[in-house]
Amino acid sequence: GTHALRFRWAGSGSGSRAYVVYETNTLPDTSRWRVGAYSRSIGYTPVFRDPFLGEGGLELSGTVFIDVELSTAMLSRVRNATLSIYGRSYSTGSSGSFEWTSFSGSGA
Repeated sequence: GTHALRFRWAGSGSGSRAYVVYETNTLPDTSRWRVGAYSRSIGYTPVFRDPFLGEGGLELSGTVFIDVELSTAMLSRVRNATLSIYGRSYSTGSSGSFEWTSFSGSGA
């Protein structure tokens, strides 16, 4: 079958603490469904940004990263998976690219 997971970042206004809103998870095992924002900086607090130019979301800058944990337990196999990321940049001249790292490598 087809399964979906979706979450978004919310806050009480620009500059406020960002928190995760879990919207859907149709996997058979949801016990390990966790999302968090972290940084190599000590004392990091996730920041919600930019609500007046769109929906707003988590500010990703410097060493900030998102960690997503999920479980594929009770699935007989995974033939393919699609990851979609919705984001924007303050800089109109930037490329809008991003980098990712997984257990199997990294890319851009």
